[in-house]
Amino acid sequence: DGCHIASMGGTWMVAVYGFAGMRDYDGEITFDPRLPVYLDELSFHLRIRGQRLKVHITQSKATYLLEDGVELKISHQGKACLLKEGAEKSFKNKKSKRSRSAQN
Repeated sequence: DGCHIASMGGTWMVAVYGFAGMRDYDGEITFDPRLPVYLDELSFHLRIRGQRLKVHITQSKATYLLEDGVELKISHQGKACLLKEGAEKSFKNKKSKRSRSAQN
């Protein structure tokens, strides 16, 4: 009965680290989204160094919005970006290198 907190944490990790491809390389936040074909979109918020980042990913693009904070450096599939508070940035997603059968 009730919620199993470790299971909830694992589900969050699958979404953010897996599908969104988020990594933290010594303070450098990177994203390399790879949504499976059965998932149309994924949205979540993160608090990074006291700043609130909204991430919205679809099959074709990813959008990042620094909702609260001064500026935040991220990269999307190798493209660096400096986000400013309230300014939305979108990037096209590169095609996944995984086969379609691996995503089903």
